[in-house]
Amino acid sequence: MRRLVTLAGVLLLVIAAMAGAAACDDDDESQASAEEVLCARLEGFGAALAHLQAVALDPQATSEERSDAVEGVRTTGQEVGEAAQDVREADAQALETAADNLRGRVQNISPDATPAQAKAAIQPQLQALLTAWREVFDGAGCTAGDSTS
Repeated sequence: MRRLVTLAGVLLLVIAAMAGAAACDDDDESQASAEEVLCARLEGFGAALAHLQAVALDPQATSEERSDAVEGVRTTGQEVGEAAQDVREADAQALETAADNLRGRVQNISPDATPAQAKAAIQPQLQALLTAWREVFDGAGCTAGDSTS
């Protein structure tokens, strides 16, 4: 039992070191919202690129129309960058909250609990933490060092 709690404690320290210190209660909602905004910004960026392409290929387009199209791509590109940062922050918050939840669950395990009881008590929070970690790991395009598969 003590070994399980110690192992969970070490895991939490590693996760906390990776994730930072902030936490948020509505991480799933803010993460989904940030992802929706990013998708909308990417759609806007795609539309701006399509407009620039159309203007660039139009022999009748004026210099002002071309400049406006380039400015539209620049502006929407900045919006995509900002939205992507919000997604990264929401992912980090979800990871931190999951780590905090697991830490709280481990700390509340009775010293008299059997290993099976301890495992059952922390399993949902451990799974939530692994899911949050997977989201960040996959979202960052990471492949090396994945030991959860």
